[in-house]
Amino acid sequence: MASECSLNQNSELLKNEPNLTDSNNNQKNNSNAFESYKIKTKSIENTLLPLVTQISTLINFKDNLKRLSQNGSNLCSERTAKALLKVGEVVHLAVERFVNVGESIAIENNCIKYEMLEACKEARNAGQSIRSQTQSPNSIVNILGVITTPTNAGSLFSNEKITMIQSANLLLNSVTKVLLLADVVIINQILNSKNKVLMSVNKLESCLDIYSFVSLFSQYGSDLIELAHLSGERQNDLKDEKKKSQMSSTRWILEKSTVMILSSFKAYLKHMECECAKENVSLVFSLLHQALDTLHYLIVDSGSFYDFDAPFYSSNYTSKFQLSFTNTLRQFEDSLELCTNNMLNEKNDQNVLFESLNKLIESTQDFTESLNVTQREQILNQQNEIRQKTLESIRPNTQNILKECDILKKILIIETLQLTNELFKKNQDAILLNSIKTYSLANQYDLLIETLDIFKEYSDHVLEICKMLRHVCALDVFEVTCEHHYTIFEILSKLIQSASGAVALYPQCNSTVENLNLYCDYWENQINDLSILVKEIQENFQGLKKSKNVYLSLPRPGKHGTNVRGINKIVNKLDSTERSKIAKLGLEMKLIQSEIDNEAAKWNEPHNEIVKLAKQMSEIAYEIHLFTRGEGSLKTTQDLFEHAEGFLTNGVLLFGIVKQFVEKIPNGYLKDELNLLLERLPFNFKQLKNKLKQTTIGKTATFNKVDYVIQDTRDFMNLIAKIVTNCFLCCTK
Repeated sequence: MASECSLNQNSELLKNEPNLTDSNNNQKNNSNAFESYKIKTKSIENTLLPLVTQISTLINFKDNLKRLSQNGSNLCSERTAKALLKVGEVVHLAVERFVNVGESIAIENNCIKYEMLEACKEARNAGQSIRSQTQSPNSIVNILGVITTPTNAGSLFSNEKITMIQSANLLLNSVTKVLLLADVVIINQILNSKNKVLMSVNKLESCLDIYSFVSLFSQYGSDLIELAHLSGERQNDLKDEKKKSQMSSTRWILEKSTVMILSSFKAYLKHMECECAKENVSLVFSLLHQALDTLHYLIVDSGSFYDFDAPFYSSNYTSKFQLSFTNTLRQFEDSLELCTNNMLNEKNDQNVLFESLNKLIESTQDFTESLNVTQREQILNQQNEIRQKTLESIRPNTQNILKECDILKKILIIETLQLTNELFKKNQDAILLNSIKTYSLANQYDLLIETLDIFKEYSDHVLEICKMLRHVCALDVFEVTCEHHYTIFEILSKLIQSASGAVALYPQCNSTVENLNLYCDYWENQINDLSILVKEIQENFQGLKKSKNVYLSLPRPGKHGTNVRGINKIVNKLDSTERSKIAKLGLEMKLIQSEIDNEAAKWNEPHNEIVKLAKQMSEIAYEIHLFTRGEGSLKTTQDLFEHAEGFLTNGVLLFGIVKQFVEKIPNGYLKDELNLLLERLPFNFKQLKNKLKQTTIGKTATFNKVDYVIQDTRDFMNLIAKIVTNCFLCCTK
């Protein structure tokens, strides 16, 4: 019932615009409403691609016939008309087959039954609507807004054309919703598997004899294999690289925990009176519970229709890591840019900026509080410089502040790499681990305690370096890996200390000795992995300084893999899946662009600034749409990014003009609704700006940036369409 309630709440978000009084809550809820339709897995995206191709054929047919009419041809050929009839029928039949599968899933899963049947009904109606609109050649020509005679050449926004666009939108939305609801079933399956593992773990924790342990451990192993298989498939299906890295880290811990449980339990069952052995087992199980909670959170977060407050999906997961310096610096830069572009209310400008400044300063505490940092004074002085330049005026000088931030960032990077290199040069861990083993076996308690104290200081230093690396690394994948190393080193340090105590008490027991050796080996392997990570981070820093971006061109007929600007470089071509994914985004962009053009055409004031800017943004969106088809003036991804920058500039101008327009509107629900829409613009602005700032090297990274930039531009356009509509309503009333 909890899951049904959650899905009902999310489906309501899709249908209704939230009515909220608090602006912050409004932005958050609007963001959640959008998130409920966000596709987070590759499989759902790939399933949508064939349907997108067929709908693209229908929508793009209008543009082709427009060109024919401009060349003097009035109608399409009979062959083309028959092909269009076939496309409409193919879409209808494909939707029918798809809906039948969706309905069977709904019958088998009560938790999504109501929402799934509703979505299937919407999809079936949309499919039938598209088929009915392509029943005859004449209706096709009329529906798509085709110019049949020179006298009606301006009727590009006929009711029939709008109906086709609405049907296409409804079909895409309803089919997407069916797929996302079906994804809930997969998530339930993984969570049920995780719960089985959790039950096995709880039984193992209460085990007190070797015979029951063997049976329970065998069951635990079987359950864990099933969970590893399901979670592995989910990991490979995720689009977000950071989430994939987090899930990979969590699955690694679950895999290693099997050996840890076996080793620690053998020592504990032989010496149940030993507090050190008991503590060792407790530490292993605490690590296992933490990994299961993290996996639970990641699996739930990989879906699109889950409410985290639902009791059935409650989790104890809490992140132990605060925002890194790199992330807080990005937020601070965003706040500066919003203030510079007047995209925040004047009353809130300073509050937002000061809050992000305080977070930036707080993120450097791991450096300023460390006794090993040699440039502590320089860091504190640089903090004061940034604070003074930020507080010196209401509209601070952005360039000067960013320059000071860059200096601070360089100091932190240099300090971190110096400490890391010194750590590896000393090779202190090998000496300490050998001493711990020797003193434990020889029952030399005083020397063992002294060595463990030194090892504790050393492990704290390693943890400190992991946190510093996490603060300065530029990529999310590196940040997740640093967090993984921190977690493993933290638990291994405690495990080695407790295991050595058990060996000191029972040096003749093979189980206790093997247990200590296992954790020492894990520590050495982890140090080696950390050294590899540091090398990759250093190479990344050097690459950011020395390498230039490799921009890719989307394939175009007759120009595959060539740069049209005459640079003699072979550019990697996109595969069919990537081309289809971009085509889907292009279609969505085209639908929203048509909607904005339609809204702008309603105004009787062609020189109105709102209308002019909306049309300019619509033209930019259309160029991006052509880019996804390998056409138009945008030839490379660099052209696309520069075009998106222009889109942002127009968005800032539109924000200022609409803001002035709102001040002249009498109080009422229309003004309130327009204000709520305006408050969402800075969020979209920041999101797109962050994507454009990202530096990419290589084909995959560049394609992902193109993908995200087009997605964020599409979402920005969707919001602009609503703003233009509301402005028109305010003018008419």
